[in-house]
Amino acid sequence: MNLVKIFQDIPTIEAKTVNLRKLKSEDAYDLFQYYKNENLHQYLDWNGPESVEHADRIIEIWNKGFEQGWIIRFAIAEKVTNRIIGTIFLNNFEGKRAEVGYELSEEYWKKGIMSEAMQEVLNLGFNQLELTRIQAFFCKENTASKKLLVKFGFQEEGYLRQYECHEVTGKCKDMYIYGLLKEEFSAKSNYEFRELKEHEIETKLFEEFNRYQEVKKCWRKEDNQWILKDIVFTEQWSINEYNFLVECLKNTVNTGGVVVGAFYEDKLIGFGSLENEFFGSNNEYLQLSSIHISYEQRGKGFGKELFSILANKAKENNAKKLYISAHSSEETQNFYKKIGCVEALEYNDRLVSEEPCDCQLEYSLV
Repeated sequence: MNLVKIFQDIPTIEAKTVNLRKLKSEDAYDLFQYYKNENLHQYLDWNGPESVEHADRIIEIWNKGFEQGWIIRFAIAEKVTNRIIGTIFLNNFEGKRAEVGYELSEEYWKKGIMSEAMQEVLNLGFNQLELTRIQAFFCKENTASKKLLVKFGFQEEGYLRQYECHEVTGKCKDMYIYGLLKEEFSAKSNYEFRELKEHEIETKLFEEFNRYQEVKKCWRKEDNQWILKDIVFTEQWSINEYNFLVECLKNTVNTGGVVVGAFYEDKLIGFGSLENEFFGSNNEYLQLSSIHISYEQRGKGFGKELFSILANKAKENNAKKLYISAHSSEETQNFYKKIGCVEALEYNDRLVSEEPCDCQLEYSLV
């Protein structure tokens, strides 16, 4: 790709808390220093520069790669000090597709910085380079990378065995490939998924949320067989039900659980909740207590993203399985089964007694 024709030089992009800019020789020391941390490079195919001098040569190669059209690699730099704390890049240009890669100093993990950088680079790739597809590769152990990609709407497309080999050790790893299309990015660029605090969970948060669901068929278990039966009704929450929902979600947060909201232009269009109490004969279940998407936003992948975010939260808490007492409607069960949920091996008696018509499901996290 003729990057020089498009940009002349690597542009500087101002994000919320960092700047993306051209790498310079003066960055070599900081690049070498943060790459010395094994936690940073453990999932990559190299161990980083071996010295400051080597880092300087690497920077020169990356910048030359921009001129040659095979990579555009940005320094992620602190706004105040201009010090490099990571890099993010697009490379492997072929036709209208490219690959995204990144790394960040461990000191700055879990602060939303890589999300800022990713947003800017995807915007540049799709809107300035006019790409139609951006893809990413990561090994199965790199759950943080998966979480980041899912947040931006990347979809799993394959599992590649012994795909990437380390340039030093020669060890080969299995890799996932995730991809994002331009129309998917454009559709979701105004969407945000974030964990909700207790004080945010009030009835007014749901003022424009539409629970509406027209149900025509439901699953029932009769004589130990699942049967899809004609059961017709409409779901729509009353103000009292919303008030009860707020109490439940507040309780989830106050007891150590997690509530995640999906927002479009600061309006709630979906939410999900994960409880913090382990149960089951081996104490391996955590309950996914809710996932709901506003009526107008269904069928766009937001429920799947919420599920993935909450599943990752459960894994971080060392759960082995999610437990879902799920609405028995045909469409709701199709959603969970498509994700990979199956009938629970162990039923939670309390949840069954609270919602006897629900289907008791589980999802493996291992």
